[in-house]
Amino acid sequence: MSVQASIRATLERIERHDPRVNAFTAVLRERALRRAAEIDAAHAAGAASVGPHAGVPIAVKNQLDMAG
Repeated sequence: MSVQASIRATLERIERHDPRVNAFTAVLRERALRRAAEIDAAHAAGAASVGPHAGVPIAVKNQLDMAG
């Protein structure tokens, strides 16, 4: 599976389920897709600098107290 396919699948799941669970305050869709394309291109070129976890989808939890 390409990184782009993995990211697209993840974004589709977020779009499908987040309206109900409201888990994300921001989803950087275009940035994620752009970076996935870069990683896939690096893999195709045989780049050694692409780490073993490059392209693994993650979500960062915001743990800061916010007013409002």
